[in-house]
Amino acid sequence: METNPYSPPNSDVEIVPASNPGYYVVSIRKFALLFFMTLGIYSVYWFYRNWKAYQASTGEKIWPIPRAIFNIFFAHALFAKVDGTLNQHDRSFNWSPRALATGYVVLSIISNMLDRLSMKEIGSPATDALSFLVLPAIYFTLVIPQKAINIAVGDPEGEANSHLSGANFAWIGFGALLWIASAIGLLMVLGVLPEGFLAE
Repeated sequence: METNPYSPPNSDVEIVPASNPGYYVVSIRKFALLFFMTLGIYSVYWFYRNWKAYQASTGEKIWPIPRAIFNIFFAHALFAKVDGTLNQHDRSFNWSPRALATGYVVLSIISNMLDRLSMKEIGSPATDALSFLVLPAIYFTLVIPQKAINIAVGDPEGEANSHLSGANFAWIGFGALLWIASAIGLLMVLGVLPEGFLAE
């Protein structure tokens, strides 16, 4: 194969996904579907998978499960590590990891408080409605880090994990039941449905 010594150098840069990425890769469409269908419960699994992948790639002795359950205490650390990986591989992504982590923590605390108030029927139906309204805000604080993760590991579109599995469909089915139960509860609080609707 002959090469032309006077031809300009090839500057095309191909992003190749790492064999051991270190974080949980998932397409944004799949992430959004699982997050909203499970009323945000997916975020706990999301944190677990990220810390599990990080543990596997670095060998650090961490406990992914506690970090997932108590994720508000480890969100800053995870986002900072993702940002460090981006800088290490010289992959540009415009985001504010510290601000997003802080936003996630604050919104998660607010969400938990609203859920507790709603369960005790304090401030209903306002607390019930606000609980739903907080969900998109929490999603925003996580979907941007997911975009950063995908870029950091060399799979910007999250193609390696873009298809729904059987387990995903099971979670979606479970989430659908949660949505139905939540909707019925809210309609009962608003007086649209009678108190004994579920008993009929």
